[in-house]
Amino acid sequence: SLGKISILCGGPDWPTSVLTGILRLDLAPMLAGSIPVAILIAPVVLAAAEMIEPSERARCLSTFWFAVATILQCMATMLAAYYTQAVIEEHKDAGEDWQRDSQENA
Repeated sequence: SLGKISILCGGPDWPTSVLTGILRLDLAPMLAGSIPVAILIAPVVLAAAEMIEPSERARCLSTFWFAVATILQCMATMLAAYYTQAVIEEHKDAGEDWQRDSQENA
């Protein structure tokens, strides 16, 4: 779903990866859900490629691609935050217990 992809691609790398491991989620769907991260990486690669050529045109294109990368990353982060908040709101009526580990009170 778009929510899962948003969390995998727009969320913080280390905590998201560790949490998927702790929850013992299947590796294949997690990797498949991470494929769209290429959309976030591509503008940075293009910007770096343009930096190799020492011309004014290349410098302008590099700045453009960095701006595109910044906008895309901001959008991905906002989507991840939106879907995280949506889950919190969905389970708000369950009280605080839905956030606790069953072993926490043991």
